[in-house]
Amino acid sequence: MKKPVDFKDKNVVIVDDIISTGNTIIEAAKKIKSAKTITAIAVHGLFVEGTAKLKKAGICKVITTNTIENPTGKIDITSMIADKLN
Repeated sequence: MKKPVDFKDKNVVIVDDIISTGNTIIEAAKKIKSAKTITAIAVHGLFVEGTAKLKKAGICKVITTNTIENPTGKIDITSMIADKLN
């Protein structure tokens, strides 16, 4: 049996590969409502329903790579991809 984790007053980061509708991230955030802050990080940010519902769910910050152009694309992986192509 797993010991429950106390998220109270913790800064929590949720990592996912793709944020499309945001539902997976929102469901995870519901389980850690006591956290001080919740940040979501993903490789690809599609946001087919926008990011407003993520903020409404208590997620303070959303950060993605720049593989898909959007305002959350703060992690530049251009050089990493270019290096692998050479």
